[in-house]
Amino acid sequence: MVVSLPQELLLLIASHITGKEEKLTPYTLVNKSWQAAFERGIYSSLVVLSPSDREYVTVSPTKRLKKHGLFLSRLDDITSGPQDWRRARRTYIRRILYRVAVPYWLSPGREKDEDYTYDNICRRENNHAFSTGVCLLFEYLSTWTTQAISLDLALQAENASTGEDNTEPESMPATGNDDAIAHYCAELSPDCTLPRAVCITSLNFPEILTPAMIPGQHTIPDRPCLENRISLPAKLKILSSCGDVLKIQLTDTYNTPSTEPEMLQNNTLATANALSQLPSSIRSFEFCWGSRYSFEIPDVRPPKKDTGPHTLCIALHKVSLQLQHLEIMDMAVFPELFCPDGLQGSFRTFWPHLETLRLARTDDFSPSGSLSRYGDGHSSDETLVERYIDDLYSSLGYAAQRMPRLQNLNLEFGSIAHELKILFRDGQRILRVRVNRHYTPSSRFLEAWRVPGGCLQPCKGRGWQQASYKTWPQICDVH
Repeated sequence: MVVSLPQELLLLIASHITGKEEKLTPYTLVNKSWQAAFERGIYSSLVVLSPSDREYVTVSPTKRLKKHGLFLSRLDDITSGPQDWRRARRTYIRRILYRVAVPYWLSPGREKDEDYTYDNICRRENNHAFSTGVCLLFEYLSTWTTQAISLDLALQAENASTGEDNTEPESMPATGNDDAIAHYCAELSPDCTLPRAVCITSLNFPEILTPAMIPGQHTIPDRPCLENRISLPAKLKILSSCGDVLKIQLTDTYNTPSTEPEMLQNNTLATANALSQLPSSIRSFEFCWGSRYSFEIPDVRPPKKDTGPHTLCIALHKVSLQLQHLEIMDMAVFPELFCPDGLQGSFRTFWPHLETLRLARTDDFSPSGSLSRYGDGHSSDETLVERYIDDLYSSLGYAAQRMPRLQNLNLEFGSIAHELKILFRDGQRILRVRVNRHYTPSSRFLEAWRVPGGCLQPCKGRGWQQASYKTWPQICDVH
């Protein structure tokens, strides 16, 4: 007979053993007191599987692996019902990793055959399964109204084989001789409506490896492959159906080939529209637009085309007004990110919360990138960079004067020697800007930043100039 222990002592034992990552289920068989104590650890973090008639993942024609986790229906069975101990299990749950079953793993390293189309059966069936799986989860979680959980969402390809018999129709292995295919990213169906799940207060989209391996060639060893990812518009729609999420990190994973300019434009517009759904609760936002395939840069850029404001910058500007922390990476940044109505229109905008602003690897010299706006048919890229930097820095300066809480700002480029930052030291804001033979701050820059004394001072760091602000901002109409 097992001697009963005080509940406080049992919880200490359970906490200690849980920290060692031991298998906890055997401890629940001792008696009901032990069951209650150890189920807190067992149910605190769960892997949940979307409904499917398959219990195995196909790795190769001769190998299958059993799925790991609880099916959604099983989770409902063991956490609901008339018994108190069943209902208590639900209250223990703090994190769910939800694996959404889709029929196919679609290789990112493929090229188009003659009759290839993105609207193929593999992508359609994957998107349908993804939409169904996400809808069922949110319908279930929408009934959870008395607790807060963290949700991780990732695909699980049921046929994860990397062989040629498990590929998109009319595609072939990448050789570099034909047009590349944009990576598959799961999308929600247009008619997919998600009920609000207020219990979700943290949302992540982790990268997870499939159980399959990509075969190597010659001396290259076999290597693991990642599950296909989820599109940015789908992530934003899912986020908009959650509770009061405070922080989110989103990355674009389309890797749109340079041969698909219309697709890039459509993806940009879809993402900009989806950003309007960002919940008002978000205070910290990390946004990575992602890398693109290589492209050829002309010696002299053709005259600019009047394409209007950059839709993604406009959308991110609106988002920034509610944020405390904003980080943007791997995206061409234009002045309208800060002043969408022009420099004079900046006086109508106010960032009441923004404390940290980081823009990293912001240059994009592609045919549709930042410098293309300044092309005139004869100037070199060095001249265009100077015009672009002056416009960008000046618009940022006007905007920064409307950010009363700003303490840390960093704007840096991936391939050009330009950088601007604001530091908060000893109660003062310090503006630092990198200067070189291609760029010296203009009078417009000095006016936009309201530089004390009207000029920057030399800085200890070589190639830097700075200004110190005893009061911030330098304008008096910020409320």
